[in-house]
Amino acid sequence: MLIWKTNDLNINIASVRYRCLLPLQYLELIGYNSCVYAKNEQIKFHNKSDIIIFVKSFSAHDLDLAQKANKAGMPIILDICDNIFLEEYASPNTQHLPVSQIFQQMSQMASAVVTTGVTLKSFIQTEIGASIPIFVIPDGNETLADVKQAFFFVKWQRWIKLAIYRPISLLTIIKATFKSKLFVYKKKSYAWLHKKLLIKYFNISLLKKKIPKLRGRIGRIVKYLLRIEPPVKVLSNQNVNYLENNQGSNPPFPLTVAVCTPEQKQELNKNTDQLVQLPILNLNAASIGGETKRIIWFGNHGASYGNFGMLNILDIAEHLIKLSHEINFTLLVVSNNYEKYCQHIFPLPFKTDYISWNPFNIYEYISQSNVTIVPNSKSPFSICKSANRAVLSLSLGVPVVATKTPALEIFNDCIIYDEWASGLRAYLSDRQLVQTHVETAKSIIESNYSGEAIANQWANVINQVIGKTV
Repeated sequence: MLIWKTNDLNINIASVRYRCLLPLQYLELIGYNSCVYAKNEQIKFHNKSDIIIFVKSFSAHDLDLAQKANKAGMPIILDICDNIFLEEYASPNTQHLPVSQIFQQMSQMASAVVTTGVTLKSFIQTEIGASIPIFVIPDGNETLADVKQAFFFVKWQRWIKLAIYRPISLLTIIKATFKSKLFVYKKKSYAWLHKKLLIKYFNISLLKKKIPKLRGRIGRIVKYLLRIEPPVKVLSNQNVNYLENNQGSNPPFPLTVAVCTPEQKQELNKNTDQLVQLPILNLNAASIGGETKRIIWFGNHGASYGNFGMLNILDIAEHLIKLSHEINFTLLVVSNNYEKYCQHIFPLPFKTDYISWNPFNIYEYISQSNVTIVPNSKSPFSICKSANRAVLSLSLGVPVVATKTPALEIFNDCIIYDEWASGLRAYLSDRQLVQTHVETAKSIIESNYSGEAIANQWANVINQVIGKTV
């Protein structure tokens, strides 16, 4: 039995899908049974033949679980897909020790460590030494069917498997969940009762809370009585021209709008070329069409602990601007931070669109694009990133222009590296080149990144761990 432990069982989290649910699904096809635990759920250890796999889950609770598993004689595997050894890296579940220190303590009890690539493997070896075997298993090629299966597993199959293989643990989880919800219910009930009593007996603290709302209402009444003209919405010149000439059709760019005073509106009207940089309309899948070429960037917007994500687009902005003078294209950004897009990407002097990332619809967005860009800052965090975005794009028949990193070296013959303007120009104009590179890439993906290939690599690790502990 494989016991998988994740920090949060959410299919929107890439590490949960790529490092847990995808290998789990294909390992079961070759005879491995699995069950999954998440967050602070308790696990009842009673079978030495089990193996527990911690997937990017290194909290104080996980350390305690590892100690119990080690005491019970169970093999432990740690799966790590991020460079957690940076000073800036922090885990929201780590209250006392940094996540890197918890990982180091857990590694002392581990039979093996699994990671995504050779670069991250070298970082891990520097931190924990060479006494523990470290295996490289890349992120697999996740198909749309795999995502649907992951969703179904999280919603239903997980509980069925726990009921079959770990009924005691299932009862423990249900009991803990019930206690937690009961505590929240009691807390809300007390708050509601307290509020009712305050209203009944009129407490000064309640009045203080009401004052800001009361002040706002009075202000609105005064403005109405004085007939102060409210702010007006102003469409940019680009939007006005398009809507006048294309009534009833969807614009190929986000509608932009500004809220300003009448005086500001007059000032804007003096400068007809000035664009208001506050998009308010997201395109949906149905509106992604037309003659314009489409370049897509997709992924997590980034974090404070590493130079990665959406802002890496700015690193190649000069090349995109140059290309926009030659080829009519739209840059489609599919991510999870609309505000960051508005602030940094939308002001770029070429057409851009934004769509919120969705694990199901991303396949349609990529398939309807002409080329994918994968810029990488090569910072200590981002250099460890896997090839999953390039793999996904190429598997859907869309070529890739990317920063060359160790994870992408296997695709040397079918990805254009670092030549942003000329690479994009080549893919956007040469259909035969696209077809050749995509066919080469699909063969590599089938051999190294398919669900079956990933399951075989995991089976090899598991067999070595079992042989070591026997």
